[in-house]
Amino acid sequence: MITQDRLIRIVISPEDALSALSDSWPRAHGGQRFKQARRACIDAICGRRTPDEARDVFIDACQEAKILLTHTRSGNDTTLRR
Repeated sequence: MITQDRLIRIVISPEDALSALSDSWPRAHGGQRFKQARRACIDAICGRRTPDEARDVFIDACQEAKILLTHTRSGNDTTLRR
């Protein structure tokens, strides 16, 4: 994901995803999927959801915000570009 200061952000955990949602998310794209992704990340951190479930919801939020994703399952990382 390209942050407001034009940096690429790599997300490898629910904690990273929650940080991206909190710190680097485009303000105009705080819709329903954004809220669901925040909740899913918190739930994964607390053990109420799996990291893979949180990842899927996070990807949906990125798509809603029109953030370009490059992700690999083998490396368990997701690179987000806007």
